[in-house]
Amino acid sequence: MRSFTNLRRHLRLDGGRHTLLDVGCGPLARAEVQYSVQGFHIVGVDVSKTTVKKARKNVEKYGNPQRVSLIVADGEYLPFKRESFDVALCIGTISHFPDKQAVVSAMKEMRDVTKQNGTIYIPWWINFLSLPGIACRLALKILDFLKFPHAQYLAFIGTREIKGIIHHCGLHVRQIRYGDLLELPWIFYPVSPTLRTQIERVITMANNYHKSHPLLARFSGAFEITCAKALEEPLVVSNMRFAESIP
Repeated sequence: MRSFTNLRRHLRLDGGRHTLLDVGCGPLARAEVQYSVQGFHIVGVDVSKTTVKKARKNVEKYGNPQRVSLIVADGEYLPFKRESFDVALCIGTISHFPDKQAVVSAMKEMRDVTKQNGTIYIPWWINFLSLPGIACRLALKILDFLKFPHAQYLAFIGTREIKGIIHHCGLHVRQIRYGDLLELPWIFYPVSPTLRTQIERVITMANNYHKSHPLLARFSGAFEITCAKALEEPLVVSNMRFAESIP
């Protein structure tokens, strides 16, 4: 399960007066549920009618429907006026676009509908330069060979390519946070709890160490990017954290 950061704590926003856009809300609409009960107005979009119906039911059950709008729309063609939102989120979706040109189109759309000094927050740029990324690519090739249906992932090679896309779209990178370098291999799941705890402790130490070293950080499993249209930063994002794992 993906955990979300409390935006009110980390953005200088007054809940109830600002609007958030969630591109790719998904059937559970977790961002809509969490931020609507915190006082924000949030608009969620998804390309699937079925997904939006499920998301609406989840918001009605757990969130504040009066502060949420859910619509069917393509992230590449957002049906909103320019500078309509203070914050645009694209959580766990960017690697599932059909190709990188679609990513560029979606980034430009988010840029256009976000206010001049607004914030665009995109976690989960999966890094195929990392060990988890290589393992993911190998698993996908095996599934393709066996002709099993599976989710597709775009392969982003390190932060240089990601920054290139962001700058190409006329955005400024405010902050990059790095995901884990290593994760527990599945072959260790059945081992004894004591041994598994020791292995996880070593992995945690390696993950904490690499984030403070630029060379090692290039091999992070994923990246969390905060960017904006302007160099001014009246909205400050800080202390945002990755979820425990990539779903």
